[in-house]
Amino acid sequence: MKKKEDELLDTVLKGEPPWKRLERKTLVKCPWLTHYADRIVCSGKKEIEFHALSYPMPVVGVLLIDAGNRVLLTKQYRYMVESFDWELPAGNADPGEALEEAARRETLEETGYAMKSCRLVKTFYPQIGRSDHCFSLFVGEGPEKVSEKYDEGETFGLKWFTAEEARALCKSDRCRDGFCLLALNMWFAGELGGTGAL
Repeated sequence: MKKKEDELLDTVLKGEPPWKRLERKTLVKCPWLTHYADRIVCSGKKEIEFHALSYPMPVVGVLLIDAGNRVLLTKQYRYMVESFDWELPAGNADPGEALEEAARRETLEETGYAMKSCRLVKTFYPQIGRSDHCFSLFVGEGPEKVSEKYDEGETFGLKWFTAEEARALCKSDRCRDGFCLLALNMWFAGELGGTGAL
């Protein structure tokens, strides 16, 4: 019985994929993404046009926790929604750059903080139905301020939030970024270390 349950839960593709690509057209190609228009047959039946977005650079983000059990968030301007939001320090990993190295670099660039430890918690695809954009969440601990300067073209403010303040932020419209909301809610649930659970 156990084996059958495991097989039902298995996500690894075995054999031929149920969707078959008949044709691919490249609509947009640049260093950050490629937009394809694919002609696909779904499960051997219906033929559709499928628009796929492929991103060559994975994204890393860090939930940085200090000794006082607070998390550091950055205020970012987001052009697509024309607003400021509170988010994790995050950004693209450069080609050939290790994910942890990218997480440490992005945190330093956006906040001026280095960290003693940086561990990978979860890798996920925020829009798996349309895109291969891959995000990796890290937890950083032992923050140390090593520079008073940070990239002011990206970061418009820094603030350390207690768990109570972060919960209030999540309930407001000042934190709408999916990456940040996932990280904070995992922290509240006690899955990331610290004592985010209240």
